[in-house]
Amino acid sequence: MSRTWARAVTGACSALVVAAATLVIGLWAAKWASRSIRSYFLAENELPWWPLNWFGTVRELIRAGFAAFWDEGPSGGHYRNLMGPYREIGCGIHEESGLVTVVVAFR
Repeated sequence: MSRTWARAVTGACSALVVAAATLVIGLWAAKWASRSIRSYFLAENELPWWPLNWFGTVRELIRAGFAAFWDEGPSGGHYRNLMGPYREIGCGIHEESGLVTVVVAFR
């Protein structure tokens, strides 16, 4: 796989998040409250509490996060999640006081 693929996923994730963040976060919150979220998703990458002012936009923050996941290479857990055999991906974003958390779940 190439960085082009990673950029395509990043762009798709950004668009998906804009369209469905409320739904995904609502699902995540409901599942987390029941503590069953871990059984629903098979893998997860997270960018916890990244300062938005470092990146300017959420899209750039996601791009930087995916680049970091990719740069781990085959020995990195985040990279293995990106390259895993998963058929579905879900994205969620939470912003509070200039800090952004992005969750990418795979199953």
